[in-house]
Amino acid sequence: MTGRLVVMSIGLCLLAGACGDGASSGQADTVEIFVPLATVELLAESLADFETETGIAVRVTGTNSFVEDLMEQVGAAVPPDVALVPQPGVVTMLGRSGDLVPLDGPTTDAIDETLDPRLRSLVEVDGVATAVPVRLSVKSLVWYRPDVIAELGVELPTDLDELSSLSQDLRARGIAPWCVGIEAGGATGWVATDWVEDLLLRRSGPDVYDRWVAGEIAFASPEVADAFTAFDELVLAPGLASGGTSNVLRTPFDRSIDGLLTDPVECVFHRQASFAYGWIRDDVRFGSDGDLDFFVLPTVDDGDVPLLVGATVAVAFSDRPEVAALMRHLATPEGSRAWAEAGGFVSPHRAGPAGPGGEFGDRLYGILDMAGTVRLDASDSMEPEIGSGLLWREITKWVSGVSSHRELATRVDEARAGLAATG
Repeated sequence: MTGRLVVMSIGLCLLAGACGDGASSGQADTVEIFVPLATVELLAESLADFETETGIAVRVTGTNSFVEDLMEQVGAAVPPDVALVPQPGVVTMLGRSGDLVPLDGPTTDAIDETLDPRLRSLVEVDGVATAVPVRLSVKSLVWYRPDVIAELGVELPTDLDELSSLSQDLRARGIAPWCVGIEAGGATGWVATDWVEDLLLRRSGPDVYDRWVAGEIAFASPEVADAFTAFDELVLAPGLASGGTSNVLRTPFDRSIDGLLTDPVECVFHRQASFAYGWIRDDVRFGSDGDLDFFVLPTVDDGDVPLLVGATVAVAFSDRPEVAALMRHLATPEGSRAWAEAGGFVSPHRAGPAGPGGEFGDRLYGILDMAGTVRLDASDSMEPEIGSGLLWREITKWVSGVSSHRELATRVDEARAGLAATG
């Protein structure tokens, strides 16, 4: 594996000292789950009740190069029992290659009872139910300090033009409008792709967005070029991002919100998903009368404000009964409870818990309920070679100024065409 490996063996696994190497160890009562690194501890805690109730031990393994390492395991014919995948495009590829075990009837029934119907497309690959949605993040959020907005004497923007004008005004006053950090190890660049996706969805609409995800609209198209230009003019141009381009490139994505919490602040706004809530110090109070709040990234006019969301799904590589039992558990509201109550995520199962709790959780569910247009993260939904690899690298070059949008588009479009030609 290329990334840093973290293993957490929990419940009966710890009590009995019986974990070994999970599925590969030959212990039939142990299920091994492979996840992104940041997921390990919270997932382990959330499955303690499952272990106690079933007697099935769970071994959670995570790395910070999740997609690359998962594909390495699958290619070597030693996949984990279960993987929690935050990229639907990876699930599509694995489903079409025959690597995934279809869900059984009780699991699909459990999904259908409580899953938000707008997310049903996450479950199937070419008509076969293979994935259990387990958590959502709302990505189209702009974080800010209410006291700073009041001190500056400005109003929160209601459309993109107002946001752009406010950003320019702040720059003219010598204040950086934005804190941005895109460093994420092997996944560096995803923060920038999220920005482009959100702006494309707002400026060109969901139909164009869907066709872009499907490969029917090129990265070289005027619509996509416009989204890149809008990102540059709103956030990346000189004086707009705190610390300039070098700081954007070197700041870890999960530390870039810190600039809002310094005294004096380093910036006024930070666009990041709801999971940024999990990075905030415990003493920071959320809400309009608290220390930190958010608004939804506005659109081009006063029409429907679309939402970009991220989704994590569970997929199985083994048909052992213990694995099926875990998948059924994850398909229930209780299966995602810990994630829905902590770390800035919400449950995709609407009969489930109320989310992270308090005003923050209520706000997230309210935003989801009100949104007429909800779309999954585009790069997560594309072919993994593109959306979880080449595009991250190319957009990082673009942010740094090493390459132009035209050069980025040429390389990505050629790669997508090559993948399509080889099936």
